[in-house]
Amino acid sequence: MKDLENKWLQRYVGYQGERDEYQKSKIFEILAHANMLMFYLTTALMMVSFIWDAIHQQYTLGTFLLLGLQQFNSYYVIFKTKKYGVQQTEFYDEKSYTLASKSLRKKSLWAGLNWGFSMFIVMTIVFPTLWHDSIRISWWNVLIYLVGGTFFGGTMYLISKSQLKIITDNPD
Repeated sequence: MKDLENKWLQRYVGYQGERDEYQKSKIFEILAHANMLMFYLTTALMMVSFIWDAIHQQYTLGTFLLLGLQQFNSYYVIFKTKKYGVQQTEFYDEKSYTLASKSLRKKSLWAGLNWGFSMFIVMTIVFPTLWHDSIRISWWNVLIYLVGGTFFGGTMYLISKSQLKIITDNPD
């Protein structure tokens, strides 16, 4: 399997023969950046395709294929990083662990607010506009997306915090 992956890599990147460690690390860095860029571009194209489909009230195979491609990419990265344990961040002192935890709290708060605000805008303004419905904003909608954003941010914090590990010398 490793030989097949090396052959694919050589054909994809376009090089002949062996590469030293620096060249390999640079190739993998470039491929990682390309994968991240393609993930965001696929997401944007999927949303454009979905909006186009919603305007024409007809959902196409392309939209669902883009969704499937994005989900495959996401799950592949998640499972591989878990398999090799590279998502864990180790800390050797309490101070840096606490700082990382506080930073995660702020990032999670912003992620929750961003998610709640984005969902509120999309569900109460964008979709009704696309479907030629009237825009109805109520306190109930605000509350739903505020609670949803809080749940999302809290879940992101708990998942991210579970990836932080403090290493102590004392086996107790």
